[in-house]
Amino acid sequence: MKHVGHRILLLPALLLVVAPAGGADWPQFLGPARNGLSSETGLARSWPKDGPTVTWTVQMGPGFGGAAIHSNEVLVLDRVEDERDDLRVFDLDSGKQLWNFTYDAPGHTSLHGSRSTPAVDEHHVYTIGLFGHIHCIDRTTHKPRWTLHLIEDFATPPPGYGFGQSPLLTPDAVILAPLSNSAGVVALEKKSGRVLWRSKPIGEGGNRQYASTLSTVIDGVEQIIVIAAPFVVGVDASNGEELWRYEGFACRLQIAGPTPVGDGRFFVTGGYGAGSAMIKVGRKGNQFAARQLMRLPKFGSIIPNALYVNGHLFANCNTKVDTHGLTCIDLDGNVLWNTADAPRLGWGSLIAADGLIYLTDSDTGMLHLIDADPEVYTPLASAKLLSGKDIWGPLALSDGRLIIRDQAQMRCVDVRAQSY
Repeated sequence: MKHVGHRILLLPALLLVVAPAGGADWPQFLGPARNGLSSETGLARSWPKDGPTVTWTVQMGPGFGGAAIHSNEVLVLDRVEDERDDLRVFDLDSGKQLWNFTYDAPGHTSLHGSRSTPAVDEHHVYTIGLFGHIHCIDRTTHKPRWTLHLIEDFATPPPGYGFGQSPLLTPDAVILAPLSNSAGVVALEKKSGRVLWRSKPIGEGGNRQYASTLSTVIDGVEQIIVIAAPFVVGVDASNGEELWRYEGFACRLQIAGPTPVGDGRFFVTGGYGAGSAMIKVGRKGNQFAARQLMRLPKFGSIIPNALYVNGHLFANCNTKVDTHGLTCIDLDGNVLWNTADAPRLGWGSLIAADGLIYLTDSDTGMLHLIDADPEVYTPLASAKLLSGKDIWGPLALSDGRLIIRDQAQMRCVDVRAQSY
């Protein structure tokens, strides 16, 4: 199917009836709460010598786009030969492709391929393409319900490496961060694409900003958190009004998003000398304000988000300058342990479930299983399941199946305890 233009297209609403998922869905970038954590239990704490069972493999174009999982369907935005974006939908059990939607989007960047992760609910799939195409695809008709464009509709400066942010869903809206001179954050009505609100401009523009937004509630107010150098900003999720900003952290090329820690606290991290910081947001009278709790100038994650597990932060703190490896940090900013070069782990993605951390080594293709132990680095198992370099795609987990990818393939790995 060809691209249908940058105008809003409305199709009749259709009722989608789906079977309940066998396990917890992973409906967007970094999972249900957008924090890289899954509530699933009963996962294997060791693997056979040859690694966990790979239940299926599908070929992919080059890129870094992650998978979303909803109602036993795996959804990924692929890229075809620098010419098209291709939303592909697979059966979680078999890997069979169920349907796809493709549109023309010619062009290339210095790093080829897809970037973002779809967001999906019962009725629709929302995607942001490499060159700024925004689509809402009906899950019954497999056709676009509406489409917009970050550059043409919101005047977003084209990022040097292509658009990397993933759409955020709230109960009523799709949240995007144009980071342009006309809008910092926008909320779109899910069914129509109509702009519900747009915030004032934030930061220095979107041409070097790739981080995705986060939704959270602070002191009873739902807020959208966005990192836009030289600020971290919170806007009211109901109207886009800026509530607070923090100016103590700035990364010249921001990729990792904020990690929620609870009680109004957020861990922010980046490469290029930015390091990391913990901030706390709360009310002062009728106003919100942010203050810094701790700063780690030498420890930062250039691509993957940090995780908050067992009361501690776990971050893959490798940059172009520093090699600290997987690092455990307490909430006071003390580094409890780090792997350095043993193993280094590259810029690989990580998620957590059942007290376990799954991490892909972006340089070797090894999938690591690690105990989320704040006292000592405790590797439990590893297996070489991917190949090539630049293996940066985020992981996804649903019903004990872990979705991983490299520059040529996507694989489904069975990590359930009963499987071994």
